[in-house]
Amino acid sequence: MARQDVTRDARRRSACVMTGLLLLSNSGCIGGRDEHCVFEGGDLVSGDESTVCVIPTGTNEVAEVSANGLFVLPDRRPRAELELGDPVIPEGRAWAPFGMPRNFEGDGLDSVQGVFAAALRDRGKDPRCALDEGTVRPVWENLARFYDEVLERKAVVRESAAKFPTAGVDAFSRMMLENLAWCEDIDDGKGTETGGSSGTGGATGEGTGTGDSGTGDVSTSTTTGGSGCTSNEECDVDHPYCNEMGDCVPCNDAPSSDEGDQACADADESHPMCHGGMCVECSPGPDDPCPGFCHGEDLICVPCVSHDECGPAACNLFDGECLPADRVFMADQSDNYGGLQGLVDMADGNGLTIVMGDGNYGGGAGVTVDGGKLVAFVPAVGATPVWGDTNGNLGSPQLTVEGGTTTVLVDGLRIVDNNSGSDAGVSVDGARLWVDRSSIVRNDGGALNAVGFANAIVRNSFLGQDFDNVETLVVGRASVSLLYSTVAAGAENDNGPSYGIHCTDAALSNVVLVNSIVFATGYFSDGNVDIECGDFNIDIGYSSIENNNSLAIDETVHVNWSSPASAGLWFVSHDSGDYHLAGLGASVFAGIAMWQDGDPSTDIDGEGRPSVGGSSDYAGADRP
Repeated sequence: MARQDVTRDARRRSACVMTGLLLLSNSGCIGGRDEHCVFEGGDLVSGDESTVCVIPTGTNEVAEVSANGLFVLPDRRPRAELELGDPVIPEGRAWAPFGMPRNFEGDGLDSVQGVFAAALRDRGKDPRCALDEGTVRPVWENLARFYDEVLERKAVVRESAAKFPTAGVDAFSRMMLENLAWCEDIDDGKGTETGGSSGTGGATGEGTGTGDSGTGDVSTSTTTGGSGCTSNEECDVDHPYCNEMGDCVPCNDAPSSDEGDQACADADESHPMCHGGMCVECSPGPDDPCPGFCHGEDLICVPCVSHDECGPAACNLFDGECLPADRVFMADQSDNYGGLQGLVDMADGNGLTIVMGDGNYGGGAGVTVDGGKLVAFVPAVGATPVWGDTNGNLGSPQLTVEGGTTTVLVDGLRIVDNNSGSDAGVSVDGARLWVDRSSIVRNDGGALNAVGFANAIVRNSFLGQDFDNVETLVVGRASVSLLYSTVAAGAENDNGPSYGIHCTDAALSNVVLVNSIVFATGYFSDGNVDIECGDFNIDIGYSSIENNNSLAIDETVHVNWSSPASAGLWFVSHDSGDYHLAGLGASVFAGIAMWQDGDPSTDIDGEGRPSVGGSSDYAGADRP
């Protein structure tokens, strides 16, 4: 069952402003509480020259800021003496002298143009002096795009994360102040009237523009004007580029994007890219400098948490870094490199991504990844690759991962039908293995062997087999975490029990089982249990164990003592390794799991899970 679709309008309503937090829309409008000063003209809301409008840039509660965003300056200081970034403004707020108007064009205080004209009137100046849209609009639009996406994504579950960037607010306010100062100078007859609409100018009035001394429409400056700079190093981060006129201007006024980026890097090495007229930490695209990926909403580097965030390459989910985009190979090209093993042998510790389409990639030989390599096996869009061999020719696991610095990532594969007699589908020895949305089933020697202090994480996956006296998951001196996974064991026979999870050296093994299902088939006996690891080295929560009588478990674990025949009524086909819930399974495993922030957003098939922390969910890899 797919997660219920939530419309854009519903998300916007749920994200709307609480105590001055704002919602901006992609339409170029900004929504929020009408009574807040940021929507009513900023400082123009108050006739008191000691009161200013402030906008949230953090989550601190500020008692001295009124509900409508007004703040009385200490000692009744006149706001004319205030500068952007002045420390008298409370932490978590920024001065917004012009507010944050909903629209750009218009006559009222809900528009940038209207607020600007009102500010000119308030100063007794000609309100017809026109804004230079080339400087103000990009900064305003960047904030609008920026926070529409942030709030729509975060505010439902983390409203406290919704805030404006101080640099963005200051950049918008600074642009407006510079345009206002230039218009005042023109009105006072200090500015010249020659040149085009994009000439230089600024607070000193030494630039060029068009108009008739304030009696007609005038275009404002694109610069701070009169700074007399000779290099970028003399400019600040809001105006980092020194142009040929000796003026410090915004980064997007540089002759090229490369020069704009360099100007930002010169001004602040932690914000080396120009985006929308602001220096930011990163900007999505081929030049993204992040080791993880650039968060397109916040324009900051964050760890990747899914392969989709890394473009054509995969994400190293252990470390949150994207693998190199120029080291991606299609598996159907593998004949040119000696099969899958040949592709793997091209890898090193920097990472290589192998993209696999539909088809069977068994090839009669297993693949070994070792020597500190970092390799990801991921499916092509819409594909379900199969990695198996029904001829009994492998003589080894389909995938072997070895070595303390070796890392393998597996996503969306079916590793099946290893009929060599005793080998598991996957073996990891002393290395790291991450398995997502995969099925490792119907292998003679079980699904996964983790030994030699390996670290394995399995999410949204099926691990299973229907053979008697075979262990599905073997943990020997290793650490294995299973989240939203289904583990199926066979039956006991005269040779011994069949375990779902078996720790062969329990004292040095560790298993974490969360939101998962573990079950066995066959007739129950004291020797045939789903898990055998010792109480002190296994942590189980919000999971279902069909047959277990040896573990100490807490109230979050559901123990089902049903007849072994019921397994066939719970899943599509235990015999074929298809553990999608069916029949009674849809009710038996409902409400057992608890989804938390950071858990997978979808199930093994890409169908949505809950999105609010603490929500109940189906245990196992599948949501029916």
